[in-house]
Amino acid sequence: RYLESLDHEARVLALRHALEHAIPCILITGGFVPPPEVHVAADGAGVPLLQTTMVTPVAIAKLGAFLEDALATRT
Repeated sequence: RYLESLDHEARVLALRHALEHAIPCILITGGFVPPPEVHVAADGAGVPLLQTTMVTPVAIAKLGAFLEDALATRT
């Protein structure tokens, strides 16, 4: 896992760069426990941090289906 391979300073810098973009949320899957820097960076950027024990493909499929329904045009 990429963030785990970085030291603290590199982790903070990587997160800062990633969060310079219009990211709607950070999704942590597979029961992974993110390093504390992720929580701090997400809070500081006002980006929701979502966590699930689901594996990535399942989490993305469920989130996609939810968003399609929630954002669908209603008549």
